[in-house]
Amino acid sequence: MATPKRRIAFAMLLLLLAAVLAEVAMRIVFAVQGYTVGSLAPNWFPQVSEKQPPTLVNSYYTDGTALFRADRTFWHHQGAAVNSLGFLGPEWTLEFNTQKRIFLLGDSFVWGAGAEPLDNSFASKLSAHPTFQIYNAGIPGADPAQYELVAERFVPLLQPDYVIVFVYLGNDIMVEDREPLPNKALYYPTNLGWFPGYYRGQYFSDLEESYRYYLNQYSPTGTVAKIACKTAIGTALYSLPVRMQEREDRAKQLKSAIANKHLKAIVNLQTITKSQFIIIPIPYSGTDFEDAYFENAPKYLLSKYEHVFSGLTNYISIAPLKPEHFHALPNGHLNNQGHQVMTDFLTEIVAAKNALQP
Repeated sequence: MATPKRRIAFAMLLLLLAAVLAEVAMRIVFAVQGYTVGSLAPNWFPQVSEKQPPTLVNSYYTDGTALFRADRTFWHHQGAAVNSLGFLGPEWTLEFNTQKRIFLLGDSFVWGAGAEPLDNSFASKLSAHPTFQIYNAGIPGADPAQYELVAERFVPLLQPDYVIVFVYLGNDIMVEDREPLPNKALYYPTNLGWFPGYYRGQYFSDLEESYRYYLNQYSPTGTVAKIACKTAIGTALYSLPVRMQEREDRAKQLKSAIANKHLKAIVNLQTITKSQFIIIPIPYSGTDFEDAYFENAPKYLLSKYEHVFSGLTNYISIAPLKPEHFHALPNGHLNNQGHQVMTDFLTEIVAAKNALQP
């Protein structure tokens, strides 16, 4: 018969084993969802640390005309061609020929993020199509305020046959109505990742201010918290208020019509151009792939994001995207298969619209 001491020891051993198993399980959850043990930050955010301040990488910047664009010299050294306007690809010619001129507006999805190599992106594949002339205005980190700015400057000038706007439903839903300002960074690309230059209605003065803000926001403070956050379970507990705030922020996004305002401003350019406008929603793989999405993707997206697409349904086309077409979070971009699906989809859309023209 077991003695009381043995029963206590056995119970403690079971508790220890349960704690170890719980820690292992939580670390697996962190790995799948893209979170880091010891950091309270969202899974998309750089891991901020007092011991490792970020160093600015001059890959993208906001110029004196408020345009957020790519640095040509930086990308030349990376082997990617950026034109003199700061967009990926060759110079934008005004020579009109028999090719269909297609202007692509969006963020990192349009730039080609997730394609391996970059030539496998849908924008690059469309550029290789013999009957298309592609203007790729996609810039990572751009938002609908940037889309409107770019469209107003270049669509009347280029007079493309099609303007295709890609709306990523993960982070294109604006809560604050950002005004693009000259030389005010939208983001600070660094060796650790991207730090926001604009947050909750105001611009940070520089990278240091952004870094310090997020260091204070997402670093555990106090001895107990720092020790607890060396474990996944402790990190999950201390980050719970941040995760709850993220849920509240998402709820606010879904009720916001600011992105809708910018999209309508883009579509309203049809009064000064003969371009046809198309809006392509890109699902957020973290929350959008629910049963209702697979039952009827257009109905699901237009209902869930009604504040984004209100009054624009005539311009919207839904690509046949599935979970297997995306990289796992926190990357979340289209993989090579997804880029091919988007290429085929866009080619079919343009062909169908051309067939309807007299």
